[in-house]
Amino acid sequence: VVPWPGKRGRAREQAGFLASAEALTAIDAEVMLASEIAMRYYEVAAMDRSIAIMSGTRELLRSFFEVSQTRYAVGESPQQDVLRAQIAVAQMTEEIAVMRQSRIAMTARLNALLGRSATEPVGALALPSIGDSLAAVDSLMRIATSQRPALLAAQARTKGAAVAVRSAQRDAYPDLMLAVAYGQRPQYHDMTTLMVGFMLPIRSGTRQRPMQQETAAMEAMAGAESRNLVNETYAAITEARADVEQSRELATLYRTAILPQARAGVDAALSAYRVGQVDYMTLVESEMTVNRYEIALVRLTAQYHQAVARIDALLGVGGRIP
Repeated sequence: VVPWPGKRGRAREQAGFLASAEALTAIDAEVMLASEIAMRYYEVAAMDRSIAIMSGTRELLRSFFEVSQTRYAVGESPQQDVLRAQIAVAQMTEEIAVMRQSRIAMTARLNALLGRSATEPVGALALPSIGDSLAAVDSLMRIATSQRPALLAAQARTKGAAVAVRSAQRDAYPDLMLAVAYGQRPQYHDMTTLMVGFMLPIRSGTRQRPMQQETAAMEAMAGAESRNLVNETYAAITEARADVEQSRELATLYRTAILPQARAGVDAALSAYRVGQVDYMTLVESEMTVNRYEIALVRLTAQYHQAVARIDALLGVGGRIP
């Protein structure tokens, strides 16, 4: 059987598009996995930095405790201040213990993503500083359109569906049949027979036409899915970039304005407490305010890098970690 010209070529072309789409889908899965690893990495790195901050705060609270003991010994502060100081140190110790247990759970997830044992030791992870502002959403979207594997795979499936439509249309054309037969006859001359025929689609209304309708519907569906993925990518990039800018701006505010003022407040409260001008809880609250803002800055830094990792995945790059 010799198919109508173009039938086999269309089939090869469609298979090529579908194979390309599957290969790109596999690459996209790898990119998403790399992004997820980066997200977990920055989560653990933020925990490590938070534990270090809380440990430093605990040491300051212990120094405040020593000051309260000294003032109590000379009768300048009530015993209540000493008890409050002990409670403040114990509470910070509790928070550190909780954070360390949370880190164990998070490192187990990180190890699982890396294909390692859940109990594999993970040392202290570095948390990089916040970088510069990213490109505009439209610029990022142009990059995603040109290189994100998921979008390229959707485009390949759409092209494959379009080829399938043209291939189904050619199924209504007849195929050529060629046959050659050779007969050996002892009493007569040998005989060679050549037969030429056509396979006619005499039931095109019940076979070829429904197939054409099906492939047309599949082409429309593939196109709709591709457009939907483009829209979802644009929305996800817009959201992630907004998170990046929000984290960057708030972190700048904390680092340049709020934290310096809060630390200055602790120094002033400690000096005032030494001479009995403020009570002990004012001093503790001042230090805990600094602690909260420092940890908030760490969280903003981690959120910045996690949002960048999400954008990298949408661009087809994969998460970047130190």
